Amino acid sequence: MLRRLLAIALLFAGSPLRAQTVVALDGYHNNESKMPGHYQWSDTTLNGFSQLATGFREHDIELRTLRAPIDLKSLDGVRLLIIVDPDTPAETDNPKYIEDAEIDALESWVKSGGRLVLLG
Repeated sequence: MLRRLLAIALLFAGSPLRAQTVVALDGYHNNESKMPGHYQWSDTTLNGFSQLATGFREHDIELRTLRAPIDLKSLDGVRLLIIVDPDTPAETDNPKYIEDAEIDALESWVKSGGRLVLLG
């Protein structure tokens, strides 16, 4: 599963990811208080992203986690953004929904060459 996810992420990146590439994970909209660490770079559970993180690091790719609403400043230098499983009221008492301003920033960023992977 994680090998397929890495292959998909590399495919969506367009050209091959190289050293100096930054891959970011959305930790703002996926910040589950009832399952801390779920779908985070350090998560070693079956659905965690630790193996994906290891694969990226083996290719000298810098990993980031976005912890605030998405804007052009937070996307600066990011080549690939992964948004996975945005929170719901069942997962956290205070879910963060993707707002219109974030959509505008993502649209501009993608049109400028950024790559976005959305996983539900």
